[in-house]
Amino acid sequence: MSNAPSFPPETESRGVNTLLDCVSFGLKVWLSEMKWLLREAVSGLETRQLAKRMEQERSRKRTAASEEDRQSAGRQAAFLEEEINRLAQDRRQRREHYVAARIKAWGLDRA
Repeated sequence: MSNAPSFPPETESRGVNTLLDCVSFGLKVWLSEMKWLLREAVSGLETRQLAKRMEQERSRKRTAASEEDRQSAGRQAAFLEEEINRLAQDRRQRREHYVAARIKAWGLDRA
């Protein structure tokens, strides 16, 4: 004779469904996050390239022979810095939108 508690059949099947639902939802979240991380990796490449170019312009500004070249390099470096900051802000806004859309699509906003 078993000491395990006896549950009604409908409770047991509901528990299995709940477990499968949890696993399914977890996989859905994981896949969604992997998709986001891939997008972030590509976006990070662009940001690193801009940062590298900005450092080149700052170096050019320090070693420029004429005042005109120094000013030009300074303006270019400032532009690149603004662009990097804009991309970072866009990335934050995209993340907020991505999470909000995911919550709505998955019906989590009704909880």
